[in-house]
Amino acid sequence: IVRKGALEASMSIVDTSARASGGFIAVDYTLQREGSRSTYGDVDYICNPGAGDEYFLKSARGVAVYTDTARRHFNLRIEKMADKPACRTLSVTYSETDGFDGDKIEVMAQEVVQVN
Repeated sequence: IVRKGALEASMSIVDTSARASGGFIAVDYTLQREGSRSTYGDVDYICNPGAGDEYFLKSARGVAVYTDTARRHFNLRIEKMADKPACRTLSVTYSETDGFDGDKIEVMAQEVVQVN
């Protein structure tokens, strides 16, 4: 991504749902970008955020939302961790990275949903 000038972007996570099904958690959401530049980052999935039994579930690296589109939809199945507590709530967090060695620059959007 090459940027020229003072460009800005903001992100939100919308239309989020999570459902436990068999040995998986089905997650459905849309990343929504506003502004004049693309974004590039990682999406982290955390079970039971803020609770005593919080744990990291999965991360998706190199997720981009380019200027030619304002929305990017995701529908995925994440395998449950058998040795961890049930995932009652799920945090989906989009953090922009530097794009090279994965250093996080800033959290751009976060949504917490009930796992049904």
